[in-house]
Amino acid sequence: VPMDPRKMEETAQRILAMQRDHYGNLLDAGTFRIGDLLRCRIEDGRMAAEVGKVEIPAGQNTARIKVQGLGDPLAATAQWKVLDPSAMNMVPAKSIDGKKNLMLTRFDFDQDKPGQTWKIDFSTFRDNISIVADGIGVRVYFTQTPASTILNINPGGGKPLIALSGASLAEILQQHPVEVRQYLSPVLLRIAGSDPLVPGPVDYYGVFTDLAPDPAVAKAVADLLGQMDSDSFDKRETASAELAKLGTPGMLAVLRLDRSKFSQEQKTRCDRFLGTGRARNFDAPAAALHDAYFLLDAMNDSDIQVRQAAKKALETLQGHAVDVDVSPQADAALRLAALDKLRADYAAMEAAKKTPTTQPATRPTGGM
Repeated sequence: VPMDPRKMEETAQRILAMQRDHYGNLLDAGTFRIGDLLRCRIEDGRMAAEVGKVEIPAGQNTARIKVQGLGDPLAATAQWKVLDPSAMNMVPAKSIDGKKNLMLTRFDFDQDKPGQTWKIDFSTFRDNISIVADGIGVRVYFTQTPASTILNINPGGGKPLIALSGASLAEILQQHPVEVRQYLSPVLLRIAGSDPLVPGPVDYYGVFTDLAPDPAVAKAVADLLGQMDSDSFDKRETASAELAKLGTPGMLAVLRLDRSKFSQEQKTRCDRFLGTGRARNFDAPAAALHDAYFLLDAMNDSDIQVRQAAKKALETLQGHAVDVDVSPQADAALRLAALDKLRADYAAMEAAKKTPTTQPATRPTGGM
């Protein structure tokens, strides 16, 4: 029997109050940058997580921490808790295969209105990942094991439960892009500092092959490429460090190089650099030009060239103009809202295409 939504909200409010009181009694374990604490990415269609080490104060199994490097609107007031799995006799600090385990919680105690999410739990154990976002009458539950991936969403407000499953997160994203981006993406952004479901600059540059690098950046990359083949290890390391400083413009320049004459050292160092800007693996990059959801993501990229190329491709795909301002002067929040609406409209259109049209059964007029 479904629980009454009002009672669910009242229960959530009581839990929130207890957690807020408990949080104030925790010892402080220090300050961390989110990238040193947790990094999430999509690898072969599955969620992958790299976790850092947090020293819990002696005699404690849980501590509060400060987290920097977040960009979501609630980051300034967010509070964090880390739990030592081994101290709780739950799971070891490290799995048998040497992978670190982490149990991390983010609190947004001011998100105490119906429909708002005030707590996100993230935990890893071996190849298993679990993310639970609890709010006032709402819940998002994601779990990934080697055998399956499950995303259950309780939108609240009396709306029915959304139960999604598949062999991988990429499969669920492909089949249910609106639900995943509406409910899971904001949770990932708040707990991991970025949304790994959004393609990276290297993914975009690999699809929009007409984009050309800045000539000055291309020359700088060519100069560094020569240093990467130096007999001096220090010079090779310095060249890699300088390449990293070029950021996404440098990635575009590297992608447009002819690799046929690269040494193995040059290939390795360039691939390592490009790997930092790759979030998704596309078997056929050109096919992404026919993926409306990919193009909608690209229209919110930081690179104006990518946004313009994506808008042109989407207009070609749909056969009409797209009313989204991708210019540098446009309001980013308004652009994002317009893209979210287009994403929902596109999903509704696709769903309508898949809905079978049935005709009333007719009784034969003649026969046996």
